[in-house]
Amino acid sequence: MYLAGNDLNSFVKENVDGYREGSIGIVSYDLIINEIYDPNEKATHERYQLNPGDTVFVGSNETVSFPDDCLGFVNLRNSAVRMGIGFYSPVYHPGHRTRIFTRIKNESSDIIMIERGQSVLSLMIYQLDHHVEPYSGKYTDQFDFANVHKFESTKLPDVVRLEKAAKKIEDSEQSIYGNVMTIMTIFIAIFSIVNLNMGLFGKNMSLKNIMIYNDVILTGISLLVTLISVMLGKHSKMSTSMLCRITIVLFVVAILMYFLM
Repeated sequence: MYLAGNDLNSFVKENVDGYREGSIGIVSYDLIINEIYDPNEKATHERYQLNPGDTVFVGSNETVSFPDDCLGFVNLRNSAVRMGIGFYSPVYHPGHRTRIFTRIKNESSDIIMIERGQSVLSLMIYQLDHHVEPYSGKYTDQFDFANVHKFESTKLPDVVRLEKAAKKIEDSEQSIYGNVMTIMTIFIAIFSIVNLNMGLFGKNMSLKNIMIYNDVILTGISLLVTLISVMLGKHSKMSTSMLCRITIVLFVVAILMYFLM
């Protein structure tokens, strides 16, 4: 069974050197980072910028002594999962005495800062129903980053750049579509105005009516351009606002000409 509550509290106080009282939870102990090891630089750091795709090792501040009837399992804390951290950790066998060493990786597309004193991992203790032969492998009493190999970045920034490129293409397509719609609207407007005026002059209509008809056509065209702008998001809020004002002014002018002229 997994230790919890008072049982876990007793285990930590008896078997964990360097523990912090506030790090003991209900079912797990929150491990504190003591140092960060970059296998490519072969150097340790107290603070490290983890770029997308980067892999480093972290060593805990705590040293844990596992009794002959207990196993240790390392897990990511919820906050680390949400940041986009991935991790790789062994099972800590009964009889093993060690600091906790874990390989973590930035699986997000953002930069993650990690530093000494931070907690991204937790330790859960599983108690067996009987004692077993204690661990006696080469990593017994391990307190440093021994036998750590280099790890190549997965070059997630390339993925990020592809996503940005796809977004630019999408924006370009939308812009082209918006321009085509605007040009078509202008051609329709010119054709409508020319066709309307030819028909009106042929009917010997008064100048007042011709002006009102033209203003109504321009109002409709302005309204159509405004709707296209809003639907496609082609223009800024300021430009859209200006188009709305022009449409309203044209409509008001048409009303005034009808009643006052």
